[in-house]
Amino acid sequence: MLKNNRLTPKPAIDNLDDLWERTLGDPVVKIAILDGPTNLNHACLTDSNSRYISQRPSSSIQSSHGTFITSLIAAKHSSEVKGIAPACSFLLHDIYQEKPDGSLYSCSQSDIAAGIHNALENGANIINISGGEPIGSDVEMMPRLVNALQMCEQQGVLVVAATGNEGDARLHVPARFPTVLAVGSIDLQGLPSGFSNWTAADRLHGITTIGENIHGAINQAEQLVGKMSGTSFSTALVSGVAALLASCQQQPRDMLQIRDWILSCATPCLQNEGINCNRILAGRLNIKSILTQFQDMLLPVAKDISSKQVHNVTPSNSIQKVTIMNQENSSAPQSTHVTASAADANTEAATDAVSASAIDSTAVDNASTTVSASAASTSQVEPSESAQCACPTAVAPSSVSPSASSFNPSNNQGNTPTFENCQLVSAIGQPAYNFGTEANQDIFKAAISAWHDNLPAELKSLFPNTAFSELTMSAFLLWKVNGSLVNGFYSSQLVWILSMNATPVYSITPGLVPFNDAIYLSMAEFLGENVGLDISDYTQLTNNISMFSSLAGTKSGCENQKKQERLISCLQSKFDNFQDNKNDVMRMSLPGYISGQTKLLNGNAIQSVTPVAYGINNWTIDALVSTLPPEYSGSPEYREQLISLLNRLYINTINRGQTPDDRALNYAIYNIIAVAQIVRDAAKTDMQFTTYKVTPSKIARQHSEMRDVQLTFFNPANTTQASTTYALTVDVSAITPIIVGSIEQWQAPISVASL
Repeated sequence: MLKNNRLTPKPAIDNLDDLWERTLGDPVVKIAILDGPTNLNHACLTDSNSRYISQRPSSSIQSSHGTFITSLIAAKHSSEVKGIAPACSFLLHDIYQEKPDGSLYSCSQSDIAAGIHNALENGANIINISGGEPIGSDVEMMPRLVNALQMCEQQGVLVVAATGNEGDARLHVPARFPTVLAVGSIDLQGLPSGFSNWTAADRLHGITTIGENIHGAINQAEQLVGKMSGTSFSTALVSGVAALLASCQQQPRDMLQIRDWILSCATPCLQNEGINCNRILAGRLNIKSILTQFQDMLLPVAKDISSKQVHNVTPSNSIQKVTIMNQENSSAPQSTHVTASAADANTEAATDAVSASAIDSTAVDNASTTVSASAASTSQVEPSESAQCACPTAVAPSSVSPSASSFNPSNNQGNTPTFENCQLVSAIGQPAYNFGTEANQDIFKAAISAWHDNLPAELKSLFPNTAFSELTMSAFLLWKVNGSLVNGFYSSQLVWILSMNATPVYSITPGLVPFNDAIYLSMAEFLGENVGLDISDYTQLTNNISMFSSLAGTKSGCENQKKQERLISCLQSKFDNFQDNKNDVMRMSLPGYISGQTKLLNGNAIQSVTPVAYGINNWTIDALVSTLPPEYSGSPEYREQLISLLNRLYINTINRGQTPDDRALNYAIYNIIAVAQIVRDAAKTDMQFTTYKVTPSKIARQHSEMRDVQLTFFNPANTTQASTTYALTVDVSAITPIIVGSIEQWQAPISVASL
């Protein structure tokens, strides 16, 4: 039973209720879920018909991806998630393993193949793979994986796999295999999600369905459900629909026939929609067409399914939600404070994130990469019941704004962006690094080892002798002799990364812009601050050490030695304190434009961002607290409240920063933290972040793109207290967004503020 009369949202799939009226699934139909660790003790899954067929050893489950995917298909309708096919049976096989900090190691094509074989041995009818490897079209799949997929076809087992989330004209492996039902993502209007991969060659064996802001189960102490976006979740929804169709299919069951139904009845993209139809693949999932065209091959509607059980699906504001950036991108999942180089496999969980795409201009017609004002929504593409599946009715236009602004540096010989080819980015994340190649990794190993050998004994114990330690790397890059950086040039040899939730999202490539030395220095400093290295004390220490070597044995030398010991002690103390308070928030802002791709050491590729030097900034808890009066700066309670507030703010707003809305939101967040008093004032009054809203601004000025951003805070200890909303207008037309006008604020009852 639902508690407190709360109504659980259902997946936003048209005509899903019609399918649920026929069946909620059949235990005979087995769905194998190849994913990360799944918490079967989660409240949404305790009653599900799920069992492990291969489980990675783990004392506890901290990641959410596997749990979220499983809940989308398996969760009972009496829980806070409505699974698509809760009455089916579920076979869980872990292809991803957690690191001690809760992030995920990559898996290989061999791991996926092993999972497929295990699923076949356990009688799976459907195999859901919300993951894959983004490889080039000229790269062959591993023979073992090819053989496993061929075996599925021979045994009549349906494989459903995610296309990937780089927004590129390529499908992940195994989604690109011709017998696999590949699944991409669309939004509620039926427009292709910016992050969803596609190819013209493979579109005939792929479909799209909703993949943005999907409601599912998460592993968090305070909240059981949340929202994620990505092709992983579109894939799970399609697997669930396929299972329902199999459950009401007349005997004998034929999963490959169901694959053909789904593809042939998909609502195709029409040229007058004004979008690149290759991104819709064969079409949009159309349950109504399937039920109409193949009703003679389906069992009649079951009379014993309560309509009350199927309906009552209106979302409730009383259900707490959190929007989370999934722990995946076009590289292997990474640990919280360790760089991408620690992962040596080359297949990742499907890249899931709310994002806009930098569309490959070589693979896509320029005229179709931007959504025009005449783009149509899915609901307006629905065919009539008498029509054939592939012949939808005319499409009515709808007003859709262009997905993003862009900037072409080759055409920008002056100071004005031309906004033509390159995707603009304004993102928030944490710094990390990667070596790119094994040869480069060996160079750093040798250089750091030689530097470490000459350190004072006290520093040797503080800085591990390894190139994989972010603390050691930052100390190495920032080492000064007589006031000069002696290792600073190494910074340009690293692949600098902006990570979100320990996942590499962008590489930072300053080489194309002026003042890149300052950017490299900033990245080294940000890296150090992210792991607790006090840059000011460390700078003094390195200068003092070089002076001590020239003054040894003198009175000044003795004084320098005492100062050196004091600075080392201070560094150690601050680092230890950082380790004891790992919830301390450090973030950096990254404005720039997409300038290509960067290959990481594990073989994966992520989008490259060329930044602008004046827009890169970072902030830490210490920096925020230091600006406050003594009664707050010395208060542990205030510090804890500030950390809690900021963490909630980041988790609920995390995004890739490519759409105008996301860029405006990210700039507003950076501004209220680093410039305005909003967050500090909210922390003083025990307020917490609750909601945000981004809308096109009513202010319109020539050559600008304006967004109004509202951020609302409330007091969880006193729900009768009015919430506080802060509003600001952001112009996102330039590479670096800018606030227009002043920040406004007002109070309103919580019930009003949440509307």
